[in-house]
Amino acid sequence: MDPRCYYDHCELHLPHGVEDIKNEKSMLCYHPHGALCVGFSWNGAHAPELKHIPAKWLVVDVLMHAPLFGRILRWIGNVGGADAGNMKRLMKEGTNIGIIPGGFEDATIMKKGSERIWLKKRKGFIKYALRFGYRVHPVYNFGECDTFYTFHWLAKLRMKLNAFKIPAVFFFGNVFMPLFPRTNINMHTFIGKAIELPKIDEPTKEDVDKWHKTYCDALQVLVLVLLLLLGLVLVKVKVNYSSKPSKISSLCPRLNLNSTLHPTLHPTLHPTLHPTLH
Repeated sequence: MDPRCYYDHCELHLPHGVEDIKNEKSMLCYHPHGALCVGFSWNGAHAPELKHIPAKWLVVDVLMHAPLFGRILRWIGNVGGADAGNMKRLMKEGTNIGIIPGGFEDATIMKKGSERIWLKKRKGFIKYALRFGYRVHPVYNFGECDTFYTFHWLAKLRMKLNAFKIPAVFFFGNVFMPLFPRTNINMHTFIGKAIELPKIDEPTKEDVDKWHKTYCDALQVLVLVLLLLLGLVLVKVKVNYSSKPSKISSLCPRLNLNSTLHPTLHPTLHPTLHPTLH
């Protein structure tokens, strides 16, 4: 039985074909994290569409060492820790990897119905991709923000807790099983075209900044183009690069969808209406 049947709709889309993902040196970067990584799990690590592609799916190393959850992750087999040592070992071997660049901070800023990502200060994955010559795929999970209701206040305090590897995320999902995601969601994950990065043994800060911006721009274009294809030309997609710490919107570059139009996103994503997205 497909676990994705738990949701009203949960589907992986490959606009550029699965062949765009090579068997080695491919990095799949999923956004946003969400509370429990629904898109990353079911449309990534356990997606039947990607089962023939050898890859290691990396999660924060704290979870790998958790008493019960860590055992489950190790039992699954294709999941590993996202610590620097493990990433460098895998990338030195040319292993494909899937990651969530936003990490705990991405989860902390989650708000139901609002597309938010933490990316401005996340540059380490680009540095490693340059060092080992990887192709980087931006990936976006439409619907991740609807999986749980979250406590999204006291953002500055919760961000400080993240600095100590404490996931300051409080969420509520299914009415009868609060720790489970809501079932009445439409999850659609889109894997963007690979960005070919040069191999630079010792990338400079300028190198990292340049390619990080290229990646951010590609992610934004991915979302914008998909929305345009879906007919939502009035939706505003904005990346906020403000450095002022006073508001949650300035703590991260984010994709900010007009709240009055956001609910119309899901019905229009039905695959039968947009066969060109496959």
